[in-house]
Amino acid sequence: MTAGAATRRSSSIRWTRDWHREYTSIYQVITDDLDDGPVTATNATGIPAYGSSYSWGNDSDQWAFAIEANASLVSEDNTRRQWYVTITHSTQPRLRCADVQRNSPLDEPPIISGSFVQFTKPAEEDKDGDPIVNVCDEPFIPAVEINDSRDSLVIEINTANINLAQRADAKDKVNSGTIWGLGPRTVLLKQWTWRKMSFGVCNEFINHRYEFEINTDKWNHKLHNVGYRHKNPFWVCGDDPEEQWRTILDGRDQPRHLPTPLKLDGSINDLQCGGTPVYLKDPDGFEIYKEYDLTTLPGIPDPLPGPFA
Repeated sequence: MTAGAATRRSSSIRWTRDWHREYTSIYQVITDDLDDGPVTATNATGIPAYGSSYSWGNDSDQWAFAIEANASLVSEDNTRRQWYVTITHSTQPRLRCADVQRNSPLDEPPIISGSFVQFTKPAEEDKDGDPIVNVCDEPFIPAVEINDSRDSLVIEINTANINLAQRADAKDKVNSGTIWGLGPRTVLLKQWTWRKMSFGVCNEFINHRYEFEINTDKWNHKLHNVGYRHKNPFWVCGDDPEEQWRTILDGRDQPRHLPTPLKLDGSINDLQCGGTPVYLKDPDGFEIYKEYDLTTLPGIPDPLPGPFA
């Protein structure tokens, strides 16, 4: 039914190897009914609430929080009303917030993590945008490889069910609109794994694990306008279509074995005479990946909960 105020019995401290602090405190609680159990004992006045900071007489530690409670009978004699409640305070960090009591996996907040995914790519230009070519405007073979690391975001969340048709439709697509403050076409759904789980006797739910890769330059492909043929300057509409394009020849009137920079009109782009590299589909490049509204994925939060700037 009810319990009297808890009385302090003892408290101890343990320093971990990485210098975190853990306190173990024992309280005595006397209930007024033989049928009272551990729930009544742990709810007695004077028992520290979950998440409260450590305080024992003149001692306190504002960074050690109550993370665990255990209640047991002092003895199984005819009284059966005396309980010892053990409370553990710790400065150890936790994986997720515990600001409210959760009774179902569906109430669990998402687990969010991130990393860099290591890739490399051929360097086509230097930091100033100038093409990396030799004095004859030829690219180096093999090309210089540079790091092209991409930011990875992993979100794990539980939901009541899964729509497999939606999962199939969303694979390998980029965001159609803004998500997490990132503009369209900057977030790619790289992986979506799931598993059926249950709690209680047979309360089934789905655990999702999403992996996203972020490219702030957009998931497009920028390609230099280069080739082995150029537009015939004398060709006019009505002439033989085969004569519209001519093979680019070298100084010996032989076909060039390396691609030549071109202008958008198909003429040769002489970089040595003031020409600048031309990209196709400038400024964003070719949009290869299809788009999807990633905010509609099951359980995906927007904005991200937590200390994200």
